[in-house]
Amino acid sequence: AMQKATPGAANASGGPGFAPEVIFSRPSGSFIEPFTLQLSCGTTGTVVHYTVDGSLPNSNAPTYSGPLSITNTAYVRARAYQSRLLPGPPRSEAYLKLSTDPEHTGPCYTS
Repeated sequence: AMQKATPGAANASGGPGFAPEVIFSRPSGSFIEPFTLQLSCGTTGTVVHYTVDGSLPNSNAPTYSGPLSITNTAYVRARAYQSRLLPGPPRSEAYLKLSTDPEHTGPCYTS
């Protein structure tokens, strides 16, 4: 079934006929210690493609196969693909690595 054209309106990217939304194990935020990020979408037969540079994932992007190790600032975007369905809505989370250098933890005061 073709989607009906709606000039000037936003294209739908979720609902019937679309792959499900990807669920991130951790919301956007800052971190000091590296962590592992899990992506899931709760349905079998779904392939998740992701990027870590903020670009929109397509079917040529890396395929998620296990937890991602987040060690530096990353802008993770993921999208689910399922056969016979349109790609699911792109989902993004940003993770900001904070410096642990003691000289850069607070405001600078000069005497």
